[in-house]
Amino acid sequence: MGKEDEIAGLASFMRTSKAVNDIFESISKQFANIEKALASLNIPDTIQKSLDKLSPALRDALLELGEHGWYVGADMAIPGILQLADGLKQGNPNAEIALEKYFENRIDEIEADVIGRFPLRAKIIASAFRAHRQQEYDLSIPVLLAQTDGICFDVAKGLLFRRKAGRPRTADYVDQLSGTALTNALLSPLTKNLPISATENERPPSFSHLNRHAVMHGESLNYGTKTNSLKAISLLNYVAYMLT
Repeated sequence: MGKEDEIAGLASFMRTSKAVNDIFESISKQFANIEKALASLNIPDTIQKSLDKLSPALRDALLELGEHGWYVGADMAIPGILQLADGLKQGNPNAEIALEKYFENRIDEIEADVIGRFPLRAKIIASAFRAHRQQEYDLSIPVLLAQTDGICFDVAKGLLFRRKAGRPRTADYVDQLSGTALTNALLSPLTKNLPISATENERPPSFSHLNRHAVMHGESLNYGTKTNSLKAISLLNYVAYMLT
């Protein structure tokens, strides 16, 4: 694949029409306050029904991203999320490349945002991001995963990587929230068992995804890649933003 083809492929995933973005941009930037945003926009019933119809597709897209170890950023437009998820599902490498570039280009702002939300964790989070910048991914990834679980416990009093009744413990917190169908879709990765939290019995011999248990318990010896570190950053960013 030539350079021009690669650029064109990336653009096809990240490009969305202006008309669609005008509807969804404020929503995708304000996940945590979505009901308030919808109310202030005074959206007609016909558009609200369209949003409700969109929710299952968005939920499926977020779970597809999660199956590949990726979690959405706060400023991702919904049509772009759907396109990226479809690309991953179809095995198109441009989708993975686009996600890597997206998070790599936002390292500084993600670090600042997470520290701003959880200042007591600032020293540890800063160390993890510094290790990532220095390409010490064996060090950045365990710390990022540990801080993700810590943030879940701080806010939701449950650990993303622990189970209760067969679901992540964060699911109890999500169940208590009274949100729209769209909000529930956005929170769905916190309620489902995804590869990042797969147990030993759920990981087949061919399993190659980033997995918290395999990393933290020393089972995996080849997890330390830039891609996996960016995936861990995407998860930390998603949890910090969505839960607060």
